[in-house]
Amino acid sequence: MHTAQDILFEETVTMNICVYRIERLPQHEWLSQRIHCTDKEGTHLKITVFYDDHLADYEFTENQWYRIGPCPTDVYGGSIGIKVQRSTEVTEIDDIEPSEHSGFKTEDASLIQLGASAGRVGIDIETVATVPEREIEAYKDANSGDVNPEHYELVAVGVGHQSRRSEPTDTEVILREGPEPDDEFRVIEDVADYVRQADATTLLTFGGTWFDVPVLHERAEITAETAGVGRERFERVRETLDSLFHADLKQGVYRVFDGGSLEETAEKVGAKPPETFWDVYRHDLNPVEARRTFDDGPWDNFHDSEFYNKDMLFFGDHFLKTREDPPESVPRRALYKMIHEYTRTDIAPMFDIADDERFDGLATWRLGTDL
Repeated sequence: MHTAQDILFEETVTMNICVYRIERLPQHEWLSQRIHCTDKEGTHLKITVFYDDHLADYEFTENQWYRIGPCPTDVYGGSIGIKVQRSTEVTEIDDIEPSEHSGFKTEDASLIQLGASAGRVGIDIETVATVPEREIEAYKDANSGDVNPEHYELVAVGVGHQSRRSEPTDTEVILREGPEPDDEFRVIEDVADYVRQADATTLLTFGGTWFDVPVLHERAEITAETAGVGRERFERVRETLDSLFHADLKQGVYRVFDGGSLEETAEKVGAKPPETFWDVYRHDLNPVEARRTFDDGPWDNFHDSEFYNKDMLFFGDHFLKTREDPPESVPRRALYKMIHEYTRTDIAPMFDIADDERFDGLATWRLGTDL
């Protein structure tokens, strides 16, 4: 009988699964329901059922075991699962005693559970845009949510490390020192150095499948070529990142909490991150006019004093332009401290989310795996 590990390599599978939560989608154009479930080794999966599938009206029951198959595989957007086809059959079966997940114990394992991971590093990137917001959104709409890394430049990367589960988290912020391509590449190179020194196996992100990981990978190649730093330095960065198993915590959030932002999820596990306020720093900047250019935003009103993710486009751009200012000038130091603080606050909560036992079965696989 197949397990989640086989999904990475098999065209079709037949599996024993236990239903965890049923997500009914009456407003969706073509999806009837998603079944969040677990295989016999405890790995999180999802079954996607379309309206035109013969199982569209099948009544799954939470906490019930089923044998389902044959099913085509579904590895997409940081999640792993199976789809229903015409030949798929579903049968209720007696409860199965979950077996110990063994993927982490083999040298060539391509998939492990988050709960089985040892050392962990967390990454959260902060960027500025190189094109207008509407162009960014138009590209994403036309490419199934994918981003174009040429539309962004890195300003800062928050990193963290945890040697063992539930241990204190060390956090750092790697800030870009200037607007040139070699400045940006050095940030990415410093991230790779941090990962190597941490000697970790698993990378934590929140939504990193769609943003942090592709942007970090592609910006490394783009800036290495533009700055002329040499192919060898770029390959060293890529090899370091590709050695990690990636755990996109946002995929677990859909299962455990039916979605939510990093801040909302962190609060639900008792680790709400502190807020950063832009108006307490002496940088003499005001984001109100920049906020008016967005079709929508997270702020309560344009004068809201809280620093939000979209504000980085404004403040980050000004920060990079202050390279010409004296290093100890009040505006430059204020921007440095504010961006540093905002970037830092999102790192530790990712580890608190990953420590929650409900996320233990989250499927992770090597970034360098060709799926």
